[in-house]
Amino acid sequence: MVTLTIDNKSVTVPAGTTILEAARTVDIHIPTLCYLKEINEVASCRVCAVEVEGVDKLATACNTQVEDGMVVHTNTQRVRVTRKTNVELILSQHVDHCVTCVRSGNCSLQALSKAMNIQSVPFRKAAAERPWDPTLPILRDSAKCIKCLRCVSVCERVQSLGVWEVTGSGAHTTVRIHGGLRMNEANCALCGQCVAHCPVGALRERDDTETVFAALTDSTKEVVFQIAPAVRAAWGESLGLTPDPLSTQVLARDRHAQVMAALAVTASTLESIAMQVRLLQQSDVIEAEEPFTKGQKGSSAMPHKRNPITAERVCGLARVVKANAQVAFDNVALWFERDISHSGAERVVLADSFTALDYMFAKMQWMLDGLQTYPAKMEHNLWRTKGLIFSSKVLLALVDAGISREDAYVIVQRNAMKVWEDIQNAVDGPTYRERLEADDEAMALLSAEKLAEIFDPWDFLTRKDVVFDRLEALEF
Repeated sequence: MVTLTIDNKSVTVPAGTTILEAARTVDIHIPTLCYLKEINEVASCRVCAVEVEGVDKLATACNTQVEDGMVVHTNTQRVRVTRKTNVELILSQHVDHCVTCVRSGNCSLQALSKAMNIQSVPFRKAAAERPWDPTLPILRDSAKCIKCLRCVSVCERVQSLGVWEVTGSGAHTTVRIHGGLRMNEANCALCGQCVAHCPVGALRERDDTETVFAALTDSTKEVVFQIAPAVRAAWGESLGLTPDPLSTQVLARDRHAQVMAALAVTASTLESIAMQVRLLQQSDVIEAEEPFTKGQKGSSAMPHKRNPITAERVCGLARVVKANAQVAFDNVALWFERDISHSGAERVVLADSFTALDYMFAKMQWMLDGLQTYPAKMEHNLWRTKGLIFSSKVLLALVDAGISREDAYVIVQRNAMKVWEDIQNAVDGPTYRERLEADDEAMALLSAEKLAEIFDPWDFLTRKDVVFDRLEALEF
């Protein structure tokens, strides 16, 4: 471990950590532009400059490793002036047509300029414009390129394609397709990673929105679409998924099965909640109900009856998702080179399960946000048991009074069974507590005060706060 000081804060980090990463561990902000962790750490923009005591030149935080006893300053006058100058130099070679730029409002350079209060550029504008074929699926505006090299690094290190390269030097440095080829002549997979990682909009996908709308409104055309690889890759990254390191054209289907199993378990959880609502909404229970809006109709035969149609829908769709998981498990056993029986089924169950689960979440959120509860009815139902719900507490109290569990069970059961028979036969007989009070053997062990404590329903809720605290502490 290495200990250093950053802005008067003592920081201890593993050896090999950069100043930038060390600063982030103690919430010290150092601006970056070209930096991509473990992908692009070349410090080409020099926006992350910091001052290190004992070193004449400013260090770039993104690729300078920490040293024991190092003292770093991230916000001195020298640092601020240098960063601002570096950004101004970048702007001098950048066409700032922000209003019409696809990155406007989501541009790293724009955000930096605003944060540094740059309102004018003191250097001569010299943005080089180079022709680009507008029919290509990826478009490049060289006049916006800031030479951060993100596109070069992500293509080389992540995609292993090496489509982009750096050419020229000094003010004439530029990025182009490797070997000066056209994009459709290069080894480009059109994954879109270069576009996604460009911080300024020098790279963008071709916008065919109006062409698509025209096709959609043309009754003579049949429109087919396909999700771009970059979108699929972004989804995977957002979910923390990683590529299969041993995959060929044939992907092991246990991954699909794992995903489908997770969806099935999630659907089962939603089903469990929905089932509870359905049980509580039964006509003979009525402790809780789904939202029932003004003008909504109930049962077709009994207008007063409110059917839990949303909860029923969630339960039904849960069966679909669980059944689809079985398809995924069946697909794990691949034939020698795989056949399309697997992919044919996957195209249905994967899409349907994700779509169904999204719908279930939306409906469940709506249902729980507007759930109607009836506390008075809950209490009424509790006392319909005539106190039998307290039988376990009576058993424990008798054992605590000094008799064996077997002897306590006999006392509890004989009184409880009499009450249970009254309930079965709709007889308005004594309550469980009254039966115990009439039982000499029981009263020889239990005082009136103890009975009052046992038959207090609120005693069941003494640890409710602990339960909710544990629930809030859960991480998903």
